Amino acid sequence: MKDILLPTDFSDNAKNALEYILPIAQKAGAEITLFNVAHVPPGSTTMRRDIRDILKKDSEQALVQLKDKIDPAYKDVEIHTVSRYGNLIVQINTIARAAANIDLIVMGTQGATGVKELFFGSNTADVIEQVRACPVLAVPNKAKYTGIKKIVFATNYSANNVPALKELLSFTKLFNASIHMLHIRKTDKINPVAEQFKKKIEAELPQSALTFHEIQNEDILDGLDQFIASENIDMMAMVVRKKGFFESYTSRSLVKKAACNTTIPLLTFHDQ
Repeated sequence: MKDILLPTDFSDNAKNALEYILPIAQKAGAEITLFNVAHVPPGSTTMRRDIRDILKKDSEQALVQLKDKIDPAYKDVEIHTVSRYGNLIVQINTIARAAANIDLIVMGTQGATGVKELFFGSNTADVIEQVRACPVLAVPNKAKYTGIKKIVFATNYSANNVPALKELLSFTKLFNASIHMLHIRKTDKINPVAEQFKKKIEAELPQSALTFHEIQNEDILDGLDQFIASENIDMMAMVVRKKGFFESYTSRSLVKKAACNTTIPLLTFHDQ
């Protein structure tokens, strides 16, 4: 991991995401690009051009101020600033594709009372679903970096988990972290592909130190929350499918409120 893109709207959430990723970037020897996209409101062409120029200038100044306020302890982390105007998703995709070496996108999110709420921050959720150039790390506003020792990887035993798992293993080498493969089933029926999946992982990643867990919970996200709390997990990871990732959860009529508070980041990969 050498290049990190951090879109920012200068909110406290975005600033916290920067504080979280700085020690990781330092440890990895990675550079960070602070990226702001100014939204130009509707209007005449002349008015839009004038407003665009003003917003871009303000954005550039705010990015420099944000950079200047970074803790001197991270002075060895190279920081770049980029300002654009337009649609957030379009601009992130543009810069991510143009700079093919971007390894990770980091975004702050409000965070709330569990995994469900972490998914539903508007901009972060949009980026997770629509920006496919590289993994996205969503950092809740209460998350503080204290090291990464345990990561839970939520799996459905699909073959498309394997490439993501390989990327995750490369990431965890920085921290010597353990990976806990977690499958949550809604019934007491054991998934018949579980053993096949484990054998595939063992064959393709023979030296990896993984542990496998399977628990029963009618609500996948509640089960994930409970596992995070019981195992003192520092980060969670999962694969995002091309379509319908969030809909399967937002359409649920009952949203349980008993899940523990989630204050750990979510690292998402896209299926291949």
